Amino acid sequence: MSFFGFIASFGLAVLAVSCRGYDTVPIQEADWQRIQPELVGMSSARLWRCAGPPLREEGGSSGEMTMVYRYADLTNYCEVKLVLANEKVRAFSAEHAAPEFLWLLDGSNYCGRIFEGCIR
Repeated sequence: MSFFGFIASFGLAVLAVSCRGYDTVPIQEADWQRIQPELVGMSSARLWRCAGPPLREEGGSSGEMTMVYRYADLTNYCEVKLVLANEKVRAFSAEHAAPEFLWLLDGSNYCGRIFEGCIR
């Protein structure tokens, strides 16, 4: 194999690896859209069962608790903060980004990865 053939083969291998998992992105984005309306009112016990243990739990001064879930891969991430009152989600916020891939608009598929067990 010539040097240029090696470079071309290497380039195709890198491209194939970088595109791995692209076909699941629309499903994960849809998962995030589907789970958002269900989060408020969800119990902390159900979250533990379907999403697993949170990254951390933070206690508030008013007796509220915040559960923080995060899914990260290289520079792509989603971090969801769920504010609980009486062990049920009262409100949530999400911060996400996917600067690594141009075809991902906002990285919300990483949020879907966190909660995919809550949908299926």
